[in-house]
Amino acid sequence: MGQGTSLIGTWIQRTALSWLIYRVTDSVLWLGLIGFVGKIPSLFITPFAGVIADKFHRHKILKISQICMLIQAFALFIIVLLNDVKIWQIVLLSLILGTIETFETPVRHAFIFDIIKDREKMANAIGLNSAMFNIARLVGPGIAGYLVAHIGEAYCFLINSISFLAMLLALFNMKIDSVKKNIIKSPFFSNLKEGFSYVIEFEPIRYLLFNVSMFTLLGQSYTVILPYFAKEVFGGDSRILGLIMSAVGGGAFSGAIYLASRKTTKGLTTIISNLGFFATVCLMVVAYSKIYYLSLVLIFLTSLGMMMQMAGSNTIIQSIVDEDKRGRVMSIYSMSFLIFLPLGSLLIGTASKYLGVENSVFLSALLCCIASFVFRLKVPLIRQKLSEKNVVV
Repeated sequence: MGQGTSLIGTWIQRTALSWLIYRVTDSVLWLGLIGFVGKIPSLFITPFAGVIADKFHRHKILKISQICMLIQAFALFIIVLLNDVKIWQIVLLSLILGTIETFETPVRHAFIFDIIKDREKMANAIGLNSAMFNIARLVGPGIAGYLVAHIGEAYCFLINSISFLAMLLALFNMKIDSVKKNIIKSPFFSNLKEGFSYVIEFEPIRYLLFNVSMFTLLGQSYTVILPYFAKEVFGGDSRILGLIMSAVGGGAFSGAIYLASRKTTKGLTTIISNLGFFATVCLMVVAYSKIYYLSLVLIFLTSLGMMMQMAGSNTIIQSIVDEDKRGRVMSIYSMSFLIFLPLGSLLIGTASKYLGVENSVFLSALLCCIASFVFRLKVPLIRQKLSEKNVVV
């Protein structure tokens, strides 16, 4: 409940911020650039964050990170409230938030294993966690669209700042005893090297991360230029953007609910490979669609397919990874989208300037389709390797 409340605030801020950037700059390139700046810290920090997740107290790290994100949101509120917004201020605060999230994300993923005692329920727990995230992704943008239109962006940032109190209340009321067994004693850089070697040598995780990385780089980047579709293609305002973003969240939420209803990992590789093709075909049509309601449905389906790929890959990885390497592997998993998402934002923002938004989205979807075909070829090998560990996927 605490994280769900906080995540609604996070999505309110993300939607309001994207509209603020586009309103101030009137540029899809700036949308891509700030999306890039907000995530680029992960390129340098995420591998170390994974070692920290295995070496130190995850519960305490989460408390500190939530407090820091609260302060960042409140600073954004003050700047916009004073009506003196400068693009360098948004860039700086996006960089600060990106740095905090880089430490927080792998720790939060690994923390699930500190609070779930029954390992047989882990796939269900990960699905429920994804469902919670995507409820916020569904509800938050719609609220943001309404609030921006009626009271402005500043109060969206204030609401996000307040929402972190719910997560902090939950964390401070938790009693976690199982974290001590996760602490490792060997040298820091030795742990870092061991984590990378494990991922590279274990083929199932390697191929799953390849697929996640490609879809993050080329598939999910279209979301950063949705303000263009809302304003230029459909002639709308922040409320239209909020509804489009809610379609993204609704599709992801539906996929998460399906995964949460599953009791095993059986069949997940088939789901991942099939929905890759499905999502990319939908996105190709979105690129050139001028029909608002058709686009909403297709964006919903695109998001559903991509989300089930991400969460399905997460479920398989969490089910097979060695416990003593969990934090480091999840940091590399996090890095696969924390790094490639900003690079994708930069790529699609730049490509849109020279090729046009529609052509850039179509090309991204086409390349994702090729990546999904490559992953499909590796599915038999993944199943063979995991059968040796008595994991059916």
